[in-house]
Amino acid sequence: MKSMRDILNRLRLIGEESSEQEATDEVIMLSTVAVRLAVTNKAVILMLREKDTPTPAWFTQAVSDELLLLRDEKLADAEWLRTEIKIASGRGGRGRDGQDFRAVDVKHLKNRRAVLLAVAERLVELASDDEYLASEAEGCLERTREEVQTAIREIATRSVHPDPYLTPEERDQRLDTLRRDLADEILRLARD
Repeated sequence: MKSMRDILNRLRLIGEESSEQEATDEVIMLSTVAVRLAVTNKAVILMLREKDTPTPAWFTQAVSDELLLLRDEKLADAEWLRTEIKIASGRGGRGRDGQDFRAVDVKHLKNRRAVLLAVAERLVELASDDEYLASEAEGCLERTREEVQTAIREIATRSVHPDPYLTPEERDQRLDTLRRDLADEILRLARD
């Protein structure tokens, strides 16, 4: 399986600097994955711990909220960079570490800040795009169902202690019945 770095490196040659648009697209791609994970995790916790069933509208709102949270993070990072650029522009020489910016770093910091601002703008657009939100919400709902069903299977398997008088086939049959019952209950809750 390829890592995210491998995928990103296929988008551009290694060592070649990304254009602002390419960098923005890459960050948006990673941001959407982060949003999906965050929403799915919140929904799984809501279903398993709180015994509540999120609605499709909940998923849509959660995707929008996560996009706006990411936007806020990007804007905060851009503001931090604005300050760092001011400080670095008056400092000569080379930095001692990755956080010691100097005048030589200002061009790259400005590019990074521009990408962050472009990403923040794009995240706002996505958060207000009804078609995008509906598509992402539907995907999150499906992933949540899969995650919950997997969790239920695990819980059922761990909680059923083998009866010493049952054959392995009888035990498997009882576990299958329990899994089906639990999966049916989750599907019923998801529909309500």
